[in-house]
Amino acid sequence: MREFLKSIGFNPSSDFEKIEKGGSARAFFRFYDADAGDCIFCEYSAEKEENFLYAGIAKFLAQNGVDVPKIFHHDPAKRILIMQDAGKTDLLDFCKNADKKTAIAAYKKTLSNAATLHTKASESFFKSPIKLMAGFDKNLYAWEREYFFENLILKHLRLNLPRPQEEWEKLGSALLAAPQTLVHRDFQSQNAIVKDGGKGVVFIDFQGMRVGSFWYDLGSLLFDPYCEMLNEQTRGELLQYYCGLREIKFDEEMFYKFSCQRIMQALGAYAFLSDTKGRKEYLKFIAPALKNLLYCAERAGLKGTLNAAAAAQKKLEERG
Repeated sequence: MREFLKSIGFNPSSDFEKIEKGGSARAFFRFYDADAGDCIFCEYSAEKEENFLYAGIAKFLAQNGVDVPKIFHHDPAKRILIMQDAGKTDLLDFCKNADKKTAIAAYKKTLSNAATLHTKASESFFKSPIKLMAGFDKNLYAWEREYFFENLILKHLRLNLPRPQEEWEKLGSALLAAPQTLVHRDFQSQNAIVKDGGKGVVFIDFQGMRVGSFWYDLGSLLFDPYCEMLNEQTRGELLQYYCGLREIKFDEEMFYKFSCQRIMQALGAYAFLSDTKGRKEYLKFIAPALKNLLYCAERAGLKGTLNAAAAAQKKLEERG
C-alpha cells in the first residue's frame, strides 16, 4: 500500500490504521500524508455499482455547498479511492459524550447540511444531473418492504404472518407523490462526522444517493435506533428547526409514512447482516427499531404494519 501511494504522488508518513466500524464490505485505512494531511485509503469491490459513484458524488456535493470529504485520487479500474479523513468522531459518539444542549446543536448542524443537500444540491442536480443509482420508484419501495418482511419476519423471527399488501401498495403510491429531492439514503448518526468540537458536520457513505424524498432522510436520522437521546420532544425540536431552515410546513403524515418505510428497510438490514453476514452486533438494534416502527405506524395509520411490528416485538420478547 505504501509503495502504491508513493507511485501516485503521495508521501505517507505514518502507519496504516484499519477502520473496522460499520457494515460495509469495503476496506478502509487511515494514514497521514505529509502534503495532504489526514487521509483515508479505500479499496472497494465491484459487487456494488454504487461504490464506483462515491468520488463523483463527493465532488458534486462539495461544489454545491454540502460538507463532504475532499477526494484526492480515484482509480475505478483498481477500485481505489483516497480521500480526506473527516475525523474519528461521528454524531453518535459525539452525542454520547456531550450534554444535551451540545448534542442537539450537533444534530442541527447535521440537519443544516442536509437542508443544503435537499435544496441547493438538488436544484443543481435537476438542472445538470450526475450519475447516481436509480431513484426511488414503486419497485424500490416495494423491495425495501419485502427486504424487511423476508429477512426479519420470516427468516429471523420465523413468524407466519400475511403481508399487509394492500396497505403497502397504497403506502408506495403515497410516497411517490411526495416532492422529489436528492436523498442520502443511509442518513444516520454514524454517517455524519462531527468536526471542530461540534462546529460543523461532514457527511460520509453517500454512494447510495438517489432521487427520492427528503422525508426519507429525516425519518432515517430522527428514528435512528443507534442514538438513545432521540425522544419525541427532541425530534419535535429538530423537525421544527429543519422546516424553519427551509421555510416549509411540517407534513406529519408524510414524515411518519416515510419513517415507517425507512425503519422497515433498516430492520431488514439488521436481520440480514446478523443472520447472513454473521454481524451479530446488529441484533441489538432490532428491538429499538421495532419500537420506532410501532410508534410511526400508529401515527401514520398503517394498521397492517403496526400489527406486524407488534407480532415481531412480542416474538422478540419471548426469545429473551
